[in-house]
Amino acid sequence: VLEGLASGTPVLASDIAPHREVAADAATYFDPNSLESLLLNLRVLIESSEVSRLSSELRRSQARKWTWARSSELASAAYHELST
Repeated sequence: VLEGLASGTPVLASDIAPHREVAADAATYFDPNSLESLLLNLRVLIESSEVSRLSSELRRSQARKWTWARSSELASAAYHELST
């Protein structure tokens, strides 16, 4: 998901909390328990102007929020919280 966003390409992701946290409004989501949902959303991305609705810059901007430095800070905070 993050690599797709970073490259500015449309992202189709399963609708689960980690994907929503990373991609926010910069991805299209499908129900991970429904093949129909996957196929429908894939068709939307391929055939409609929905792809152009989200700009490449929005996707790249969302990806820039997830740097190695930020990941390190979050992990460190989590370890600190667990150790207290």
